[in-house]
Amino acid sequence: MPPRKRISRELWDKARKANKKSYLNIHLFKAILYELQPIDVLYTNHSFENIPSILKSLWAFAASAIKACWKFVKSLKRIHYLSIMGVIFYWKMVKYLHELLDAGPSILILTVLALIFTIGLGDSKEGLSAYSVFNKGFQSIMGGVDANALLNQHVGGGMAFMNHNNRHENEEHDDGYRQRQQRQQQRDEQRRLQQERDREVHERRLQQQQELDTGTAAANNGARISNKKSRRKKNIELRREMRQQRQAARAMGFVQDGHRVDINAQHQEQLAMNHLIQEQIGNGDFEEEREEL
Repeated sequence: MPPRKRISRELWDKARKANKKSYLNIHLFKAILYELQPIDVLYTNHSFENIPSILKSLWAFAASAIKACWKFVKSLKRIHYLSIMGVIFYWKMVKYLHELLDAGPSILILTVLALIFTIGLGDSKEGLSAYSVFNKGFQSIMGGVDANALLNQHVGGGMAFMNHNNRHENEEHDDGYRQRQQRQQQRDEQRRLQQERDREVHERRLQQQQELDTGTAAANNGARISNKKSRRKKNIELRREMRQQRQAARAMGFVQDGHRVDINAQHQEQLAMNHLIQEQIGNGDFEEEREEL
């Protein structure tokens, strides 16, 4: 039996070699019909011989498929049946809501998001999830992490960490390693105690400075109060003297009915001086009141 590709080539060669001017090209028509047929009807007689073997293969496939399905059904548990019933109930609910409110796509999208952010992000050790797969892969890549080596790396011993990373497991059982660990702990404890002592000294100095500031402020307030008392005493004496002068002037007739009479220039200067002293006393009282506020 010649192959199908060879027959097709021969038919198209005959169609090209035929008379192109004739409107009825038999060879072209035969080539088109040959390409349109799905199988070669003329060369399928030998396929009937393979029918028994094909039937045997189908019977074996059906038998194995039935056995696999039976094993799968037997392996199902109650949780699986409940899951199947839940899926069916969910689909019926989505269908009903879609017919009622046209909310089917929205419910499906919300369901997918809920599954992604709940079950999909779980860290289950038995099943698979995004976090569990990432954590297992990260642990297999990084292995165990030594806290002391990580501390040395951050402090400045990164190269030492890289060079001696493979020695930590063996050094854990070494006496020298334990002694170094103890010395390191002692140094850390001494450093902590020193920091606490420095903190106490600093707090004590701050307290002493506050007490000194408080004593200085109290002394300044006492001096200010004594100055105010002395100025107030002087103002009282000046007012008493001015009151005596006014009484003397009234007794001598320089003031009549509350009005000042004409006096000579010397008395006018004396009265002007008294008026200036009174204004100064008033300004001093105003400044004292402002300082008290």
